[in-house]
Parts: sequence; structure tokens; C-alpha cells
Amino acid sequence: MIDGHSPTDVRNFPVTTIPLDRLLAGEALRSYGIDADHVRVLMDHDGELPPILVQRSTMRVIDGMHRLHAARAKGCAEIHAHLLDVDDTAAFLYGVAANVSHGLPLSLADRKSAALRVMRLYPDWSDRALGRACGLSGKTVAALRATQESGLGATGRRIGLDGRARPVNGSAGRLLARQILERTPQAPLRQVAKEAGVSTGTVRKVRDEMGLRANSAHSTAPVHAADDPARPNARPSEYSHRGRPARTEMDPERILENLRRDPSLKYRAKGRDLLRLLYRGPVLAVASEVVDEIPAHCIPAVAHLSRLYAQEWLALSTLLEDRARKDAA
Repeated sequence: MIDGHSPTDVRNFPVTTIPLDRLLAGEALRSYGIDADHVRVLMDHDGELPPILVQRSTMRVIDGMHRLHAARAKGCAEIHAHLLDVDDTAAFLYGVAANVSHGLPLSLADRKSAALRVMRLYPDWSDRALGRACGLSGKTVAALRATQESGLGATGRRIGLDGRARPVNGSAGRLLARQILERTPQAPLRQVAKEAGVSTGTVRKVRDEMGLRANSAHSTAPVHAADDPARPNARPSEYSHRGRPARTEMDPERILENLRRDPSLKYRAKGRDLLRLLYRGPVLAVASEVVDEIPAHCIPAVAHLSRLYAQEWLALSTLLEDRARKDAA
């Protein structure tokens, strides 16, 4: 939750049955409107579909217009729904969050449009926090923000995923942290972070930089960048066959957009399950803002789980690459 605005889990709201003739169409998040093919897929679904989301005060559908159209086409008289006691702004946030996390994902253009609106509503949200709410990367949100008026977020501070406000330009805070560490090098990280108005992670980076500089003053050994192929500890897997750091040839969001449009995925239940899994996105952008807040006794467990999950994704990647080679043979 961010400053009390981020929507909570809808499962906290009770499920009720509502007559279809009481429901009104909510705000459209999709530029192309209702996808008739997706409605037909839902009509053919044998099991029970998830409850739709409805704003109690207006009876407008927040999320689930395709399910509503499918129910009407099948001649149903009522539908299961979560009734939410929220205002219009919160209803919009719930709608965006729901369409990012499940069902037929929003297109890249629609997610960008939603992000611009959320940005105007909450200009102090950080790029990563806003991206998390709208299914975009922090870099994409930053690019969108750059196209808007400079007045957005004029306080000079942004609220991150952990709910804490931090300066947009941290150079002054880093400089102050450095000065504090020079005076009291043994000061606890949290104390320095509080005095400098920065995160403990920033203080740790400043402290490490100061230590590296101190060591380099007594050493003539060359210093290699973290992505320098000449680095002696570099692993071959970190680089492409040409000796340069391996980089993704396509924007991940563009890859996701192409997959989302593929009929063989979006019109099949297993395909939609895969899309929902992929749309969760990389976790590093999210975790980097809260990693310093993880309690010390929880760190080994979180690290172990992270390694296990990474191994599972790597195993999946290997299986897919093996299949691609077999299909190409």
C-alpha cells in the first residue's frame, strides 16, 4: 500500500450475487472496447468465472465487462461480484490493478494511458511504484513522466513501494551522508540515513564507495568495471559470443505485447495463465526498494527462496530453448 491509496486484495471484500439489469458499464480502460472473441471464449468456459468488481455506490463495473457481456449473451439473470465501497479514484486504481494481474491483459498503449492518469492523480508516486500499479517498468514510467509538465511531483520527493518518501535528486542526500560518514565512520546505517534523508541502501553504497577509494589509494592494480570483459572473475555466461555483455535484443514490454496479441495464447486458458505469469514482470525492480527493510532474521529465507525461484525459471528457459532447437531441426 502506498500512502493509503494502493488497492488492497479484493478477496477482502465479500462476494454477492447481483442481477445483471442493475449493473452499469464502468470506465473503459481499453481503447478498442470489448473484445468479441474473448467474450466467446468466456462463454465456452465450463467452470465458474471469478467474481466481477462493482462500485457499490454507483453499481458501475470496475472490472469484468467481458464476463458481464458473456453472462448476458448466455442468458444469465445474475452474476457473482465483489461490491467495493470506494470512491471513483480508488475504483479506477482497482480497475487498472485487476486488468494488469489477471484476465485479458491491457495493451501497452492502454497501460501507458492508465499510467499517465495515475501520474496526474498521484504525481509523488515513484516511477517503480507507478509502474507496479500499471504493469510497466520504472524506465517506461520515467520516459512518460519526462513528456509531461515539470509541475508533476514538484515537491522534489517521491513515494516508493515501501511507502517512504525519498528525494527525486538524491545527490544532496548522498553528499550529506558522505559528510556524516567522514565525521563518524562507525555510525549505524539507519542513523545516517535518517539524518541525510536517504535510504539505508544509499548510505551503504556511499560507504562502500568511500571504502573502495581508500583501498585504491594504496593499490596500483587496475580496476575493472562490473561489466568489463577483462575482469578476471568474469564468467563466460555473462557475455555474448562476441565478448560484450549479453543484452536483450528487444524491449521486454514489447515482447509481452506481442505475446498478448497472439491468438494462440490469449484465446486459450493455459495461454492466459502463461501471460498472467509473465506479466508479473521482473522482481528486482520491486525488491530493490524494500530489500533494506527486510528483517535480518528473514534474509536467509528470502535469499533461499529467490535462488530456488531463479533456478526454476532457468530450468524453464532451458526446456524452451531445447524445444526451439528440436522444432528448428
